[in-house]
Amino acid sequence: MKVGVIGAGRVGSACAFALVMRGVAREVVLVDRTRARAKAVATDIRYGAPLSESTDIRDGDYADLAGVAVAMITSGVNEKSGGATDRNDPAGRLRLLDQNADHYRELLPRILAAAPEAVLLVVTDPPDPLADLARVLAKHDRVLSTGTWLDSLRFQTHLASVFQVHPTSVEAQILGEHGTSEVFVWSGVRIGGVPLKQVASARGVSLEKLREGIERDVRYANIAII
Repeated sequence: MKVGVIGAGRVGSACAFALVMRGVAREVVLVDRTRARAKAVATDIRYGAPLSESTDIRDGDYADLAGVAVAMITSGVNEKSGGATDRNDPAGRLRLLDQNADHYRELLPRILAAAPEAVLLVVTDPPDPLADLARVLAKHDRVLSTGTWLDSLRFQTHLASVFQVHPTSVEAQILGEHGTSEVFVWSGVRIGGVPLKQVASARGVSLEKLREGIERDVRYANIAII
């Protein structure tokens, strides 16, 4: 399978690295508005090829996306450059929508011209509204977004840290928007298959304090990271 990654920033680089190390694609093409950046990232990742599956990664232009099964779109304005780092701003990542919508209107026609049959995976913030826009621009429904998947992973990781288990032993989901209005499904949390309330009681953990701390850390994890 051939996969295209559009955007060679921190997120795009991480996605490309994961694709290569997990061996989920035979070929990865990295595209960025600055070709030199895409080349540098692809070259750096390629040096780890002896440790990975047989995946080839290279830099390219939009025309090189021809034949990709999936186009991962990670490019756009992030929270720091887009002015979305105020924890008290209820708009959160939605403040990036107008700028990144304009960016998508520019780059999607170029992706579609090269890879009209590709599945589009929207990673850029805010992912769900941009996925809706991508469906309109692409005139098809082969569009997915990362949604709250990353938030759910962060939720699992924080719970695992508190209860000193591996994150794969935690079942936890977040629904809604990838942002400050997201909904934590506490009633569905399981630690090693055991309901959270039962585990917390056995460990002497206050659920109220647990919820307050984890919701704060997960909601604003992006600000702490950037």
